[in-house]
Amino acid sequence: MTSDRDSAPATPMGSPPSSTITVLVIPADPAHPHRLVAVDPSNDAALGALAGGGLEPVDLDRDGAVL
Repeated sequence: MTSDRDSAPATPMGSPPSSTITVLVIPADPAHPHRLVAVDPSNDAALGALAGGGLEPVDLDRDGAVL
């Protein structure tokens, strides 16, 4: 079965265009493998599709934030 996350409008890693960022996608379902994709960071729909839902920004400059 294919979910919306699996068909996200992202580009598999290779030679990403200069306006993209590299994203490590770690699915919640362990049956799906993790993968690197290139995605345009200004494309909220693509980022939401990769996340499988909504997005929430996180300030990593905060004390106690860990990446």
